[in-house]
Amino acid sequence: MNKKEKKYLEIRNNFAHNQSFSRQKLFDFLNYLYPDLKETTFRWHIYDLKKNNVISSVKRGVFKLTTKYNFYSPYIDEMLPKIYRSINKKYPDVSVCVWNSNWVNEFSRHQAFRNTVLVEVEKDLVDIVFYHLSDKNFKNVFLEPNNERFKTNISESNRPIIVRSLLTKAPIQKVDKICIPKIEKILVDLFCDKNILAFYQGYELITIFETALSKYEINFTTLLYYSRRREREKQLKEFLLTNFEKLKEIL
Repeated sequence: MNKKEKKYLEIRNNFAHNQSFSRQKLFDFLNYLYPDLKETTFRWHIYDLKKNNVISSVKRGVFKLTTKYNFYSPYIDEMLPKIYRSINKKYPDVSVCVWNSNWVNEFSRHQAFRNTVLVEVEKDLVDIVFYHLSDKNFKNVFLEPNNERFKTNISESNRPIIVRSLLTKAPIQKVDKICIPKIEKILVDLFCDKNILAFYQGYELITIFETALSKYEINFTTLLYYSRRREREKQLKEFLLTNFEKLKEIL
């Protein structure tokens, strides 16, 4: 066992019974392992521990041992890159995020067979991108609908493509050279979007959150910040605290 592996093991053993631990507690323990630890060196240790999946961030200044998959990377079918590249080629400086509603099936008990493609772009360019995709012969392209339009038109379409606005600083990531949402964004959008993602509401929503929390490391700072941007932070906190008692220490 080399020095790094020994450090990882000692950290895992020391924090094994902690659901989470503060930055200060991590510093104190590393300072015990490495006397006279400097702040710059401590930051490198944090980077190293995260990179090697020993710890992950829960929220600012709070960590936990990593026991799950760190990186959410869903299956990307051929449609999403085609849409993304078409927009990116025409408007290279525009922020674009694409995803499939059926990604949620990974977390849900009941499987939705209808697949809705969500294309999110900067607010001022929603109409432009909608017309661009329509002109490029993508089928069943819709602007973000209101409740009535969704019920009458989109819900009857085969694999609709919905173009809607992307909030600035939304949690997105690049996978296979296209931008897709991080797991935190998907969870918040599920909580907020009662029309487009209606199949996943009610008790199914609790199941989805429960499964996601068990499989992936969720950054609650990111989750709550994005919910605040969507003006639903208070409601989301209440939902989490009501249904997941273990989160009381974190939230």
